[in-house]
Amino acid sequence: MPTLESLPTEVLFGVLSFTSPFDAKRCADLSRIAGSSKHFRQVTEEYARVLLVRYAKYNPKSVPAYTYRKKWIGWVRSTCQLCGTKTKRRAILDRGSTCCKTCDKKIPKLTMTSVIQTYYLSKLDLFTPNTLHPNLPPITFGIYVVGGNDTMMLSMPDVLERKRLVHGMLEERVQGEAALKARCANHERILEAMDMTFRSNRWSKKGRIKEIEAKENAPQRLKTQEARDRYIGEQLEKERRLLGIGDGSTETDGHGFRVICHRRQSDGQGVN
Repeated sequence: MPTLESLPTEVLFGVLSFTSPFDAKRCADLSRIAGSSKHFRQVTEEYARVLLVRYAKYNPKSVPAYTYRKKWIGWVRSTCQLCGTKTKRRAILDRGSTCCKTCDKKIPKLTMTSVIQTYYLSKLDLFTPNTLHPNLPPITFGIYVVGGNDTMMLSMPDVLERKRLVHGMLEERVQGEAALKARCANHERILEAMDMTFRSNRWSKKGRIKEIEAKENAPQRLKTQEARDRYIGEQLEKERRLLGIGDGSTETDGHGFRVICHRRQSDGQGVN
């Protein structure tokens, strides 16, 4: 009976190509495959040698077999994948990719604050899937530290596509700068009632609802869990109607969210 090891080398190279893109944050898949058998070690070494010749212009005449794989992994981890400059810096929007600062600046991206203020997209519009947009895929984003604080950056092409989609769904129901600003502000109030925020790579609890409840001048919509649940339900239904997706009735966790996890480039979690 044919086995995986009996496949031609060209076919196995095609299989090994699915180990890309290489994730520099963890052990390379090539090393795990090479450790499965002597045959696969030989195949992965030859595959790594081909990659070194093609991309790194590296072709030693006589070295131990294991060197090719280690050399390839080391080269990817220490070389900008766009220009070939020596660097160990990771791309902001793809932490698994080595990218120098100069090349990373050329990748179009926007801060979360500028996206909200310029394109009138709320956090609920951007960080999907969630209870308002359960079927939208996640957009590409990354986080880097500036002055000791995390700064969220989003892929500009993804943001423009999301704007086209969301604003297209709103059509004539929400028009003009003032109406779009009011919509984003309402989304912030919904998130406040949910006691949720998008921090680092995921939706998480802010943990401030008890503090808000204790204030004498707290809005009525936030004073009790019952009031918050009612407000969240009413506002989400209103927002879904504006998007033209019906009453959007959905089962939630009592805070307006049903939590699911999904894989993305930055290994974040989504909220649905």
